[in-house]
Amino acid sequence: VPAAEAKALHKFMKITDRVMDSQVGKATVDGKSIVLSSHMGAGKVTNSVCASVAVADLDVEDCLLVNVKAKKVKGKGLVLYNVVDDSEEGIVLEDGDVRVNVFMPGKEKIVMKSNVSIDGGKVFKTKMDINPYSYNEVYQMNGAVDVCEAKRLLDQAADALKEEMFPGSTKA
Repeated sequence: VPAAEAKALHKFMKITDRVMDSQVGKATVDGKSIVLSSHMGAGKVTNSVCASVAVADLDVEDCLLVNVKAKKVKGKGLVLYNVVDDSEEGIVLEDGDVRVNVFMPGKEKIVMKSNVSIDGGKVFKTKMDINPYSYNEVYQMNGAVDVCEAKRLLDQAADALKEEMFPGSTKA
């Protein structure tokens, strides 16, 4: 059944190739991965999904990366969403780590962390030591946020980093 579901999703999303609208540079992408609207410099992608990713040096296996901009990403079983990391050391995480950035007008970027082994529903109202807030506190802070302005802040940070890594890549 999973193969049938994957096939249906590919058809629905009009995914006809494993690498689409992407520049993979010297990176290798295996036959099980999907890379969409992404820009990579070097590294390898194994059994992973990368959508709207711009990473200079990527080494991932069994990962899901969506809207990630970083100089380096390395890990196995990672889930990264809306992450912009301009540090030189990049993102090197433990197996199964989860990272999300939250952009809100008038506030610093919030970095929320977890692991695929943690049931977020059970700890929704608990502030874990690895995070500045509980998930519930972030949810409440986001309630009155102008979503378009938050998206603009995310795009601004992401585009600046992508342009630094891949000059000319953000020009229309």
